[in-house]
Amino acid sequence: MFVSNTCKPTHYGAYKSTTKGKTFVCCEFSNSQDGAPGLTNLQIKGRMPDNNFIYNAKTPYLCIVTKGSGDILYFYDNKVESYHIEQGNNIYIPPNTVYAFKGEDLELSLVGTPQWTLATSRVVEID
Repeated sequence: MFVSNTCKPTHYGAYKSTTKGKTFVCCEFSNSQDGAPGLTNLQIKGRMPDNNFIYNAKTPYLCIVTKGSGDILYFYDNKVESYHIEQGNNIYIPPNTVYAFKGEDLELSLVGTPQWTLATSRVVEID
């Protein structure tokens, strides 16, 4: 599909943008067909987002763990639930989910329609 640590263009689509935080890199790829699933690659060495959680109301997506291991953190019913994830796991994350990822050398590919991006998500603070 693509070289995950360099964010180079691929046969899937054109490289779109890279967003860097303290502990993560987000590489977004656009596809050439309207309505086709989008692809986003995340490289996490700590936590993503750097603090707090992500809320994405719009995009259901499949998250594929392509390298390493870590945790996905879900916030619901006023509590945080942590689930271990590792290379080869596939995770479905529905819309209206509040979540975060953490791991020391974790790479994920997210496939969704419409395409998941940091720009279409928002960071939420959880006390």
